[in-house]
Amino acid sequence: MDGDLTQSRPDQFSGDARTAAMARLPDPSSLGVSFTLQGPVLVQIVDILNISASRSALLDSLQEKDDNDRVRKIIRTVDDSDLNGTNESSATNGTNGSNGSNGSNGANGASGGVIKKGTHSITVQDAKGTLMRAIEVSDLSWLSMDTPLGSKVIVKDCPANHGVLMLKPQHCRFLGGNLNIDNRKVFVNRLKDQLDQIKRLNS
Repeated sequence: MDGDLTQSRPDQFSGDARTAAMARLPDPSSLGVSFTLQGPVLVQIVDILNISASRSALLDSLQEKDDNDRVRKIIRTVDDSDLNGTNESSATNGTNGSNGSNGSNGANGASGGVIKKGTHSITVQDAKGTLMRAIEVSDLSWLSMDTPLGSKVIVKDCPANHGVLMLKPQHCRFLGGNLNIDNRKVFVNRLKDQLDQIKRLNS
């Protein structure tokens, strides 16, 4: 499921994903107030925003996670250079503190990661390149701002309002995949630009 959906062929997929890859999203500008996307349609996620948090809070969260990742990388480098290798297991498994990449008490906890809870707005794209916006109406366990851009989703029997899909778990199936894009770098740059624009408008 990796790679750009718009550069893929239906025969590269199997099962119902192949059929869904041949279907298309409607043109949002041609839709009425409400409709149902019957599908199934295979789409990829090209943008994600947690609309329950402010842009400044999201930016702080993303930058904090970058800082924590850099700290853990330095710690792992130091541990790997230990000739006795006594710290290697703690750096890998994180069972004794904050040095590990998987430790329950490490810097990868909720306080140091991207804000995950809340309602997300995403932009999805079909194989032809048509874009539609979608809102997480009910919690989607796989969706956060850490979800890789380029992730593939099959959408079926999904209601929409004013051209926006109203996503619930029963309307979509997450398949995975990515575009080999650094989410955080994309989101940090975008949020900085948006906050700069707001600042200029208010000045």
